[in-house]
Amino acid sequence: MTKKVTGLLLMFVFSMYTWVGLAQSSVGQIDNERNITDRGEYCDAWSDPEGYESIERVVAGGVDNETINTGYADYTDMVMEIERFEPLDITVTIGQTLTSSTTVVCYIDWDQNMVFDEGYVQLFAPIFSREFSGEIIVPSNQYQGSTRIRIRVGYYPVPGEVPPPCDNDWSGEVEDYTIQILDEESLEITAGSETICQGETVNITSTVVSGSSNLSYSWTSDPAGFTSNEADISVIPDITTTYILEVNTGSNILTDQVLIDVLEAPIVSIIADDTICLYNTVVLDAGDDGVEYLWSTGETTQTVSIDPSDYGVGSHLFFVDVTGENSCVTTDSIYIEFIDCTGISELEKSLDVNIYPVPSDGVFNVSLNAMENMDLEIMVMNMTGQVVFNKMTNISGMRHLVIDIREQAKGAYQLVFKNRDQFFARRLIVK
Repeated sequence: MTKKVTGLLLMFVFSMYTWVGLAQSSVGQIDNERNITDRGEYCDAWSDPEGYESIERVVAGGVDNETINTGYADYTDMVMEIERFEPLDITVTIGQTLTSSTTVVCYIDWDQNMVFDEGYVQLFAPIFSREFSGEIIVPSNQYQGSTRIRIRVGYYPVPGEVPPPCDNDWSGEVEDYTIQILDEESLEITAGSETICQGETVNITSTVVSGSSNLSYSWTSDPAGFTSNEADISVIPDITTTYILEVNTGSNILTDQVLIDVLEAPIVSIIADDTICLYNTVVLDAGDDGVEYLWSTGETTQTVSIDPSDYGVGSHLFFVDVTGENSCVTTDSIYIEFIDCTGISELEKSLDVNIYPVPSDGVFNVSLNAMENMDLEIMVMNMTGQVVFNKMTNISGMRHLVIDIREQAKGAYQLVFKNRDQFFARRLIVK
């Protein structure tokens, strides 16, 4: 059964020994009596069948072969199947003499260059056991298809030595087999998180198993609207969206998709005026779309009252984190400028103001006389700092305005005049 594997790993089980020296000559096939004949392009390897150690049985990847010692045997018509990136268990049973110096190694021509030049896999056995076992894993740069595996056993009592892949030896045995890589192309895409809140970014990566180095990527979405030709993407979906990837390997079209579930986040917009007289109180409102609130001031209510005198003249930042029913959090912030509306400013020196009647039923006549041309913002604020009237005007000389706030509640109000960074205020009373 083929399994999907998502990692690339080259794993060899090494002993404390290493082998040195490669001798290359010609190697090929043998007849049914396993006599040495022309062996093609692989290097020659043979051991004296009268010597110590022999291979009695090989079990791996669908091969279960009981053998007799002939020094060298060609079993390349027997194919061991190995899945890419999946460990292959191999067991070699030793016959004849078994000593503590018996050594079993496997050489595999992974790059298919007819040379066993990529190290070895050494097999090990429990004490007094004749069964030597280990694991073989296909390296990440292995070509597709089949290649040769050479199993060699020998008597090597000297530390630092193991049977080499080539040359003749007075002990042991050599057997060659074919190893076939089961290499089905596959695609898997993975999202950093498949459930996110509105406004969050999610990274989606793709993993392709293919022998092809010329891959083309095509991303689309459902609902439609997103496209990309990159292998990996970062997206900020507003609603639940399926992202679909097609990869063209040259021989196949691989397809995979992932659903990103987008949870609604609370809608937050702090309601407040951004300019307040120092002696007024301002109320900040985060709206009623949350179930939990946390203000920069430490309060945990939907609204908070701010006393400007606690902060002083200047611009101050306030923010709130609002948690919704889905545990999604939205943050909003506001800068509020607290101004000293008392005293005589430069603006007040250059602008004469006459207000009548005061108090009134909510209609006030305002006569202005500007000593110079100026842009003027005129605001009426209630005692919580809310702006109930606002007007921008350019004035030079005399100007008459009517301010109507009869729809507002009875009480005290501030009439603020602002030009750039200059302010002053007058008190209004609605009876």
